[in-house]
Amino acid sequence: LKPMPVVETAAGLIWYEDNRHNTAAPVTLMIHGASGAHMHFPSSLRQLPEANAIIPDLPGHGESHGEGHATIAEYAADMIALLDALKLDKVIVAGHSMGGAIALTLALDYPQRVRGLILIGTGAKLSVHPDILDGVLNEFLQVAKKLMDWQWHEQADVDLREVIGYKT
Repeated sequence: LKPMPVVETAAGLIWYEDNRHNTAAPVTLMIHGASGAHMHFPSSLRQLPEANAIIPDLPGHGESHGEGHATIAEYAADMIALLDALKLDKVIVAGHSMGGAIALTLALDYPQRVRGLILIGTGAKLSVHPDILDGVLNEFLQVAKKLMDWQWHEQADVDLREVIGYKT
């Protein structure tokens, strides 16, 4: 098991899991959604040799400590900083939810760095109900718990929930 590295960027340290095994395959940058972490991508996908995956924890998420950002563009700039530090010119970008918005921003603002897109549960516009936004500002822990509850079906495997850090 190789140690999980970090990269120093202008925004701070970005932690990432490095599953590059196949030098012939293009690298896939997998970007998780809001309040998520790299573990939201199943290990079978993260470690798929053909994916040749780099899976970061966005700033303020998972193992990447510090503050999160207020804009998708800031997260996209972090991903470019990560690619630069790893000397990766062009990657396939896979994004889930907010990670998909980051992937789309990368494709629009840095098209020379994007070989392809994989978009999962996302869209060109991600609206958030004002009650959720207000709740995050005023009752963060309660709202975060409610959002985590909504992500899982009541019959979802408990072990799977625990792998990504979800507590009932």
